[in-house]
This record gives sequence, structure tokens and C-alpha cells, in this order.
Amino acid sequence: MRNPFIELFHLSNNLQMARDCCNADTKCLRHFSNTLTWILLNNRMQLLVLETTQTSSTLFIFKALITTPEFPEPPSYRPIPCGLFSPCSVDIGRSFGGVVPKFDLVQHKPVRQATPQRVVVCQATEVDLLDKLEAALRDGAILLLENVTDTLDPLLDPVLLRETFKQQGVDHVRIGDVVVEFNPKFLLFITTRLGSPNIPPHVSLLNFSITELGLESQLLGLVVAEEKPQLQHRRNQLMLEAAQNRRQLQETQDQILQVLSTAGQNLLEDELAINIMASSRTLSKKIATKEVVVRETEEEIETSRKIYRSVATYASVIFLCVMDMSSVDAMYQYSLDWFLKLYLQSIRESPQGLGGEERCSAICHLLVKSVHRVVMHSLFERHKALFTLLLAARLYTITHPGSKATWLYLLSGGGGKLDSDQSPKARPTWLPDLAWQRVLAASTCASLATLQVHMMENCSEWQRFFESTTPHAQVLPEPYTTVGVLEKLAIIKCLRPDALTEAVNFFIEQVLGKEALDVPPASLRCSYDSSMCTTPLVLLLAPGAAPLQALLRLAQELNIPEDLLFVVSIGQGQEKAAEDCLRQAAESGGWLVLQNCHLGDKAWLRRFEMLAHHAFREPNTNGLFRLWMTSCPSEVFPVTLLLEGVKVSCEAPRGLRASILHAYNSHPMSDPAFYDGFTVESEALIFKRLLFGLSFFHALIMERKAYGAMGWNVPYQFTDADLRISALQLKFILEKTWSSEKLTDDKKSMVSQRQPMSAPSISGIHEKSPPDSKSAPKTAKTCLTGIDHETADGEKLEFSSSKIEGLVAESSEVEITEGISSKVIWSASEGVEVDKLPLKALRYLAGECNYGGKVTDARDRRLLHCLLAKVYNDRVCSKQSAELGPGFSVPACLTPSDVVCHAQQLPSVCGAAVLGLHPNCDALKRDAEMNQLFRGLQTLEQNVAGTSVSEEDTMDTVTSKDAGKTHPCKTITSNPLLELTSELLQRLNCDDLFTRSKDLRVTNGVDSEESLKHMSVLAKALQPVFKQELFLYSELLSTIRNNLTVVRSALVGEVPMLPDIETACKSLADGEIPTVWLCKSYLTKKKLVVYVADLEKRLQFMQLWQQQGPPPVMWFSALFAPHSFLTGLRQHFARILHTAIDNVTFKFQVTRIEVADIISQAFQSVEGEPIDKVSLKSTGDVDSGVACAVPGVHVWGFYLEGACWDRAEGCLAELNSTHMHDVLPVLTILPDVIRQPDMNADMATDSASVSDLGADYTDDAPTNGNTQNENSTSANGSLRELYCCPVYRTSARRGDLSTMGYCSNYVFDITLPVGDEAPETWVVRGVAALTQLDE
Repeated sequence: MRNPFIELFHLSNNLQMARDCCNADTKCLRHFSNTLTWILLNNRMQLLVLETTQTSSTLFIFKALITTPEFPEPPSYRPIPCGLFSPCSVDIGRSFGGVVPKFDLVQHKPVRQATPQRVVVCQATEVDLLDKLEAALRDGAILLLENVTDTLDPLLDPVLLRETFKQQGVDHVRIGDVVVEFNPKFLLFITTRLGSPNIPPHVSLLNFSITELGLESQLLGLVVAEEKPQLQHRRNQLMLEAAQNRRQLQETQDQILQVLSTAGQNLLEDELAINIMASSRTLSKKIATKEVVVRETEEEIETSRKIYRSVATYASVIFLCVMDMSSVDAMYQYSLDWFLKLYLQSIRESPQGLGGEERCSAICHLLVKSVHRVVMHSLFERHKALFTLLLAARLYTITHPGSKATWLYLLSGGGGKLDSDQSPKARPTWLPDLAWQRVLAASTCASLATLQVHMMENCSEWQRFFESTTPHAQVLPEPYTTVGVLEKLAIIKCLRPDALTEAVNFFIEQVLGKEALDVPPASLRCSYDSSMCTTPLVLLLAPGAAPLQALLRLAQELNIPEDLLFVVSIGQGQEKAAEDCLRQAAESGGWLVLQNCHLGDKAWLRRFEMLAHHAFREPNTNGLFRLWMTSCPSEVFPVTLLLEGVKVSCEAPRGLRASILHAYNSHPMSDPAFYDGFTVESEALIFKRLLFGLSFFHALIMERKAYGAMGWNVPYQFTDADLRISALQLKFILEKTWSSEKLTDDKKSMVSQRQPMSAPSISGIHEKSPPDSKSAPKTAKTCLTGIDHETADGEKLEFSSSKIEGLVAESSEVEITEGISSKVIWSASEGVEVDKLPLKALRYLAGECNYGGKVTDARDRRLLHCLLAKVYNDRVCSKQSAELGPGFSVPACLTPSDVVCHAQQLPSVCGAAVLGLHPNCDALKRDAEMNQLFRGLQTLEQNVAGTSVSEEDTMDTVTSKDAGKTHPCKTITSNPLLELTSELLQRLNCDDLFTRSKDLRVTNGVDSEESLKHMSVLAKALQPVFKQELFLYSELLSTIRNNLTVVRSALVGEVPMLPDIETACKSLADGEIPTVWLCKSYLTKKKLVVYVADLEKRLQFMQLWQQQGPPPVMWFSALFAPHSFLTGLRQHFARILHTAIDNVTFKFQVTRIEVADIISQAFQSVEGEPIDKVSLKSTGDVDSGVACAVPGVHVWGFYLEGACWDRAEGCLAELNSTHMHDVLPVLTILPDVIRQPDMNADMATDSASVSDLGADYTDDAPTNGNTQNENSTSANGSLRELYCCPVYRTSARRGDLSTMGYCSNYVFDITLPVGDEAPETWVVRGVAALTQLDE
């Protein structure tokens, strides 16, 4: 039977009307139809839903019963090579206009097979499109318009709208200015490769997107045809016989009906009718007998085909994994033809003569290996692990269907559950709170439902597993020894996320094999060998990649003449040159290297795509022709070239060893004229040492980017061009320095001919002048081109002066040569005096111009100069085999071959210690990579977030006695997302928290002038800060509650599910903070569960501040706007000290008060007692030996990252190997006054009595009045150096520049003693203080 609502659609070609009609039928309505494909077929205009491919939340699913077994076969059996239509053939009838998305999967065979009419094929970019359209309209042909983009040509509108009119009794249509006769047999088919084409509603849509079911059916036929061709041929014959039998039966039935309609009154006397009836009966029996035989044979064939179904299933899953990578990057496009070639190749090359299951396993293994290797060569490094794990997980769930829930938990992490019924106190004592929460969230998986109970009952066994250094290799306690590797991976993620990298690699090795973890890098030679003249080669560029030199070397190896090598860089005015070079290269068999295609115009790229395909199809195209295209990821790159081409990813080398080798194999270091340009041995030795140090420095800063914010606050795009210009400048400066010095020596020798020499001179060696030497060196006033006159420290490079501070020799003045200061270096090992070196100028050029020109963060610029000082220094120049880092040193012999040999012997994988970071950063790096990996996988898996509400979900709401009112927090539902929103609304129901937030007049609960008299000076100063904090938190709470209410209403169907609401639902289900909340929230990187708990503590702190006034120890992390708090403190100190606020700065003192001692008091309940200030005095943090004029402010909530605080010595120290952060003790902020040099008047600080500050801080004030804190002197009384430690709000360390001129993430710098290490050590270490952690 037909759906009556679908029948209404037959009367109108309006999809919206069909939707409105279907709204009346609840069986046709589904919320959140995650996938949808709709097809408008033929002249009957039936709406048919066959499969689901596109994501949409506003459409509905329609069902029609025309694909049931009772649906008759068409007169001629012509199967379309798409699995959706394989059960029954579809006759493409006379639909006037049709669009077939992603038509590359089947080409245009269905159009040719469906009708004997002439088919005219043309591209959307062809110039003669209008002529072909007019000819097809007149002749009644089929026009197939391929590869249209997101917009259709306006010339097609009259044809698509069928705007015909009568002229002399014949239908005509106007195309532009031309009137063309319209043939009613004309058909127009349009194909596009876009996944979601923007097609007008009056155009019929036929979706040929491949699906897993359809692809599996197609691949099964291919493997059976290869393995058992007779079986597949017999199956096709049976299908044709079945269609023929049904057709004969239909013809017989038509004859009987015709006889009955034409027979007279006496049917028994009609001999013709009797004969027809008899013959029909006999034929029906024969057909029935044949049908029985056909069905029995089909069952036997299907039984034989089932042996190879596992191969087809594996292959379909592999191809869909490859297709899903296009959602990660638009450049990851792969065609079905490419996959089928690998599929058939794997079948033919796999070992023969094996049994059924062994043969299938061999085919699957070879197919996985081949596809994985080719795809990995085209992926960027950051996406390789994502594809490998995705492929392994999907193949694993084929053989283990019960593990799908575990896989979904791995991706989401159980983020939708806030708390569990279990109390946190019931957890094992050795297990952290966060790990126990993950264990409780894992109870949603059927295979891990009893994990929490089993851990409580077998604590000792699980503790041994938890404390293991290699948990992935350990055996789980009974009865979890038999669980799969995916379940074991989930358990490791719960208990030991730091070991997740090894566990993921172990899982991949178990599923895909060990070779999947070590895929050899792609080479241009292999890509060239696998291509033809009709295959474009696309090089995908990552930041810092420059493959042109490698291409030129490959051309030399293949003996490609230089006149046949065309290199064009896309830019303004280069389009015509690229088109001419394409034509010349195709005719002569040359190479066309088209660089930076992502910079090309979209319209021109479409034109070039058409020209390239025309060149590929030309019969006179030379077989040696190759089209090389380089491009960064771009949406405008032609999709057809990506589908048909060979893709290779080009990235900067990773690792110190690879980067150094890459530098010495690239220009200019690979040029002998550059590398061996110095003839004097001592000069060449210094140059080559500095050059190796420069290459090490470049590799160092590139490798630090992999460590995120610990390496650089901002990920800068350093490239090989920075290294190249720095190397050229290094040689240029040294040449000028030494050439000018030789000129000076010649002048001195001329003077010595007239004056007796005090000491003999050695050629090429300059002696150190005696201390009493009165000879004054001449100064040169020439300036070096390209060097700025101001260094990073604000010093002036006075090129005409005789010395620069910091570069003066020990016993003589410094001679200025060619405008550059130099320093005399004595090499004791060689017994010679090395030439004077302009190290400071070199550091300035590299640190401020070449590399430093890209650095925007002040702390990063400080780090860059510290790293440069490690390679541009006296030790590297004078000492043989100077150490640059652990395991890395300057080679003793500096010939090109020896340097390359030395670099090849360096460690292939270096740890964080080589980069100057703490070894714990390796674990942080792995954690960040794993988090990014699972976030990327979560976006690929469409069914991870269960945000949809099906018809079976119960959505009963407890209503109040008042009609029409609903309680948003009292919902009886089985939907987890509804339960989550209800719980959030209950937990954040803080209407009584800020009772006076509207008027913002909160003064210890009393709004009267009398209460102001009882407030301390500090409380008065911080009152505006508290008002602002109160307003910001109130606005955040209002936004959260409003959003949760709207989301809940949308889930129960009270309001429509708008896109922003759907986004919020997905974020909540994934355990992320919705974007709407983040717009009004403080900076944070926490997950939803941790964020809600942290927000509750902040609100509790604000409530305590509201009722009891400012606490004696301020929780700095709880401040919504910490910059406002610091401004309030400066204003407070300025009033006490009677000075301008611009003259007030801060100095800091780390006390001995531990944060753990005051947290229990800081979070007292509202009904509890206030914090006891006397208890702070008992910790012994106050040094009463020094008087303090102005007491400071105690703050807490700082976490040191990269170092720890030595409580005994009172300075920075190395972190423990088992910890990532260290809690800094309570910090005291003290005022410091910047005294103007011209001001004679004192600040009159004596007039500021300590009692004026009130009773809040009088007793607890620090007593040290010096500029150094109490930890600034060591135990022996020596003054310690201080490290300016930056304070950030989150671990990201970077933020947006606010309107006030400061970074939203950076707060301020605190000075901390450094102990025995130099401050530069902690700069390179990346030590910073965070106000909050991610977990």
C-alpha cells in the first residue's frame, strides 16, 4: 500500500508541502534524523528514502513500501552498480531535470543503460556548454552536465523551470537571447561531487552516495567474480532468468485479462479463450517449477558466497574509514576507482591455495596493509594516528559487536555523567578522585558494569596493576583476564591515562599488525613511479614545508632537461603563464610544477581543472608529462584532481636528528661554495661551528612546538627560510669582520716598518695586547646593512664607538671592525688566539629580526634569546666538541660528510630534557596528543553523542497544579541528556546566593552608611572589585540556567530544535562546556564535570565573601577578573603610601603557609564559623626580625608548572618525576614604589599608619620591608637571583588581546628565588604559575 501522505506529494513538486503533510503522521516523524537521503524519481515523482548519508536535524524520514519483495521487476533487468539499487533495478524515466550527488562512484553508466537515447556529456566549465544545450534541446537527447559546483549557471533556469511556450504550435524555450525548439524527449542530468549540494526545490535529486550495505554488496560480487567466476556468472544468469519468468508470467496474465474483456457472453464456447487459458495454466506451472529451482539454486549460491562476505565487509569498512577522512581535511579525497584497484590487486596478489577462512584472512590482511600504507603517505603527521586508530577500532568491532559501547565510551569518556551514586569516600585510597570518577562513568558499558565493585573487593590486585610501569603488558585481575583489547584500553584510560599512548599502540598492533605502527615515509620517486601522464601529483604542504628542492633533485635523477621543467608560483598575473606552461609541458613531455595552488582564484582553479582534464584526454599528450601541484589545505582546490591524483604530504622533518640532516642537505649548507668559503683554517673552523650551532638551534625551536604551551606560548611558524637567511647573514658578518681586521693589520704593519716592533707577529694569529698597551685601535664608522641599531635589551649598537658593554676583552680594549663589536677569544687547547667575533650582533639579528620578527609574546622572546645564547657563545667557538645538549655536541671534524655522519649517529628520538624542558613534559605531551586524538575521533563518529530523543523515550513531565506550568527540574525521563540538564539546573539553582546582585550594594549583608564605618580600608578598596565579580558571576549563572531551560524544552518537544540548541546538546552529551556558556564564563579548559564542581566552589567562596567580608587569605583563582583585583590593590597601596597609582608596583613573598592547611577553612559553609586568622600566625611564616610599614595581602591558588617550590631552601627546585605540578604556598603581595629620580620629596610613608588598614591584615602582615622577599637570601647570607615567573589563568598560556592592552590569559609576573640554577635555566624550562589546572 502507498502512504497517503506520499500520495499527496504526487500532486505537487514541493518538498515543503510533503513535510507539512507528514507532520500529521507521527509514524513519519523523527527528531534528530542523524542521516538522511531522499530521492525524487521519474515521472511519478515518488519520494523514496532508501538509506541515510547526510546529517540533518530539521528533516524527517519518509518510508515507502516500493522496495518490498512484492515490487515487480522492470521489463529489462539493468542493475545499477550501487548497492542501494541492487535488490531491484530502477528505471530512470523522464524526469525533466535530475541531480546526482557524488556521481564519481558510478560514473554515468546508469544514464546510458536506462535509455537508448543519445547522451551528450559535457563539463560545467566548458566554453561550448550553450551550444551543446541547444543541440540537445532540439534533438531530444540526454544532456549529462558533470561536476557542477555549489551554484548552477543561470542559463539553465528556463530549462529547469520548464518555461516553455508555444510558437507555431511547437514548444520552444528561451536560452539567453536565443529561442530554441524544445523536444519533449529531452532529458537533463546534472552530477556533482559535493556532499550537500544546494539544489533548487524544482530539481529532482538522486543520491548515488555509497553506503556500507551497498558497497558491501558490490565488493562481494567482485571478490566472488575473481575467486569463483563460474559461480558469479551462474548467479547473474539466474537473476536474468527470474526476471524473464516474471515478465512471461505478466504477459500471460495480460493475455488472460484481454481475453476475458473481449469474450462474448458464453466464454466456454470461445475456443481461443479456452486454448489461451490452458496454455497459460501450463506456462504458469512451468514458471512455478522454474522458480522453485531458481530459489534453490540461489540459496546454494548464497551459501557459497557467504564464505567471502567477511572480505566484502572488511573492505567496505576500510573504504568508509578512508572516506570519513574528508571531514578532517578537505584535501583527503579518495575515489572508489582507486580503492577498487587496490581491492582487486590484493585479491590477485594474496597467497593462493589456502582454505576458505585462511584465504579470506590473507586477502583482508593484504588489503588493510596496502590501503593503510597509501593513505598514510597522504596524511599529515597529526592525522596519521587518528586514521590508524579509527581503522583498527572499526575493524575490531566487526568481529566484536559487543565492544561498540566500549568504543563510544572511549571517545566520550562518559562526559555526560556529573556524579555517581557512589560516594567519593568509598573509592580505594590509592586511586585519585578523577580516576575513580572515570571508573564510575565506565559502568555504562556492559562489559565494564561491575568494574567499580570488583575494584573495591580486590584492591590489592588492582593496586599492583595501577602501579605498574607498563600496564598495557600486564594481565588484568580475574575475571577481567578474558576481556578484549578494547576493553583493556578503556580500563587503562580510566586508571592510567599517562600510559594511554603505549596502550593505543598495543591495541593497533593487535588488530592491524606491527607494521601499522612503522610506516616508511613517502618518497617523491615512489609517487612518480605510481603515476602516469594522466595522473596529477598533489603535494600537500604543512607549515614550513618546501618540496621544490626535492623535486628539482628528482628531475636531475630522472634526466629531465631544464628546458622541460616549468615552475610557476600561483599569484597575481600568473594564471596565463600557468596555462601556457601546461600546454607546452603536455606537448613536449615536460614537468609543470604549480606551486601554492591554495592562493589561486576559485574561478581560475575551475578553469585550470578543465584545461588539465583536456590535456589528459588529448591523444598527443606525451607520456613523460607530469603535473605537480603544491597546495596547503584549501576548500577551493579542485576535488576531481584530488580524487584522480596521487597525494603526498610534505612536512618539516620531526626530531632533532632529522632537522639537522635536512638543514645540511638543503641550500645554502649543501652548497660547497658557501660551506667552504673561508680559506683560513681558524676562520673556517669558527664559521662551521657556529653554523652547526645555528642548525641545532633551528631544530630545537621547531621541536619545542610539539610540547604545546610548555615549548612556546604561541605556536610560531618558523620555516627553513629563517635558517637560510640567518646562515647567509652569519657568513656575511664574519667575512666583513675578518676582512676589515685584515685591513687594520695591514695598516699596522705599515706603521711597524717605521717603528720597532715589540713582539714578533704570527701570520693569521693576533696576540693579546698587554694591559699597559697605549695603542688605540682605529674605529670604523661603516654600518652593516640589515642590522637594526637597537638590541632586544634596549641597548644601542653604536657602530662608531670602540666598545659595547658585555663584549670587552679582559686585558685590552675592543677594536671595532666594520661597525661590529667583537670579543677576543683565547683557545687554550689550540694555543692560538681566535679572531674577534660579533656574537651580540649575531644574536640580535637572529633573535630580533629573522626568528624574533615572528615572535609576538614577550616571554617567548625572552626564551628565544636564551636558546640563542646556547649556540652563539664563546664556548661553541673555542671549545672542540662543545656540548649543545644531552647527547648533542658540535662534531670534532666539520667536513660536510663528517657532519652528516655525526648527525646520523645522534639519537633519533630526543626527550624533553634535550630541549631544556623537564622530563615530565614528555608525559604532558603524550596526554595532549591523546586528548587531541580522541577529540578528533569523536567528531568522526556521528553516533557518539546520544542527543536524539526517539519516540520510545518517555518524556512525562511532572506538572504543577497550575495549568500550563512545568517544573523544569522535576522530569521523569529515561533520556540521559534530560537527566543531565535537570541535575545541572538543580545544582546551579543559586537564586538565593546573590540576593543583592541587582543593586550591587553588598556590604557584609547591610546596605547602610553605618556599615561602611566598620569596614577596613582594604575592604573598602575591594568593594568595587567584589561588585564586579558579583555581576559577572550573576550573568554567567543566568546564561547557564537560561540555556539549560531552553535545551530541556527542546528535548521534550516544547520548542523547536534550533542549530544553536543542537550544538549545546552535543556539547553536553560529549562532556564539553557549551559555547554559549564560554562566551560569558571565565577562562577555563576544564571538562563539564570538573567545570561544574569548580563553579560551585567559586560560588561558595563568593557567598563567603558576601557574608563575612574579604577573607584574610584571598583565593586568587576564584576571581573572575583578576586584573581588576590587582588594580584595586594598587589603588589601595597608593592611598596608604600617598603616591600616584602609576608609581606603585608589586613585590612578592612566598610564606610557609601551606594551601592544604587553609582550604578547609576557606570553604567553610555559610552557617559555619569564619576563618580563624590566628591560625595563620601559628604556621610560623612571619619573620618578626624586620619591620614592615605597609602590610601585604595574602593570596593562594597558584600551581607551578615545570618546577616545584623547595620548602626548606625557599627557592625553585626540580620537579618530582611523579608529579606534573606543584602547589605554591600562600603568597604575600607587597607594595613597591617606583621613585622618580628628580623628586626630592619623600613619599611620606610615615603618615600612613598600619592601623589605617583595619584589623584584617594588621596581625598577619609580613614584616619584611626590603625589596627582596624573605627567600631572596640563601642560608649563607648571599643574595639569590630572582626569576620573573609569569602567571597565567589556564595552561594554554595564550589568549586574546583585550581592549585594555593586556592578554586575557596572562596576569602578571611574580619574582621567585632560583637557588643554585641560573634564571635562564628556568626560562628554557618554561616555568610558569597557573591559577587553575585542567582537571
